[in-house]
Amino acid sequence: MHSTVPMSEVKSESRYRDGQYTGVISDAYYGNLQLGVTILNGHISNILFLESPRERQNSVRLNQDALPKLRTETVVAQNANVDAVTGASLTSAAYIESLSSALMKAKI
Repeated sequence: MHSTVPMSEVKSESRYRDGQYTGVISDAYYGNLQLGVTILNGHISNILFLESPRERQNSVRLNQDALPKLRTETVVAQNANVDAVTGASLTSAAYIESLSSALMKAKI
């Protein structure tokens, strides 16, 4: 999964150390979720889904909708203060937990 956000939409006040950072494995109820965060030029440039629930068909469908939305919102916001996706509250909470832990490692 990869989505591109125009740099004009990215907020510029957040600053992080360049590199790739791995978040904690977080329980999304029907499976685990773990993120990798790429920081480029001090900004969140990409979110990688290292692990996500894949056991139940409903979880797969929910994640196909929710995870790209969460990724895009994160790149625009440049922090972990993102809104939960309706219908995917447990996935959203696990996403925010893993993202927050990765960003703590990247803070200047």
